[in-house]
Amino acid sequence: MDTNGSDVTVDDDPGEDLYHATYDFETVSPGIAVVEAIAAVEEIEPLDMEPLGTTVDLEALDSLLRSGTGRSGPTVALRVRGYEILLHGSGRLVLQRLDSEPGDGAPEE
Repeated sequence: MDTNGSDVTVDDDPGEDLYHATYDFETVSPGIAVVEAIAAVEEIEPLDMEPLGTTVDLEALDSLLRSGTGRSGPTVALRVRGYEILLHGSGRLVLQRLDSEPGDGAPEE
């Protein structure tokens, strides 16, 4: 899958709306990794998306994920742009497309 020349690698699960991504936590912030992974899945440029910082506190996300190390690091769940995203402190992301979620990333009420 094309990753738009980024440092994020995305693989899809054929027949499923499930995507696995990895990124180098030393060179790519978790917020950038989320944006680049979604852009790769949707085959768009990251700059064509609404800035993630409008719905997610990027500094808090980065700080939380950096608080652990390796496999024992924390996992954070987000809903962004119609995806449920699990970010692992180890530099892994899992994206699952949500059929009923609005595309703007707003939480359900």
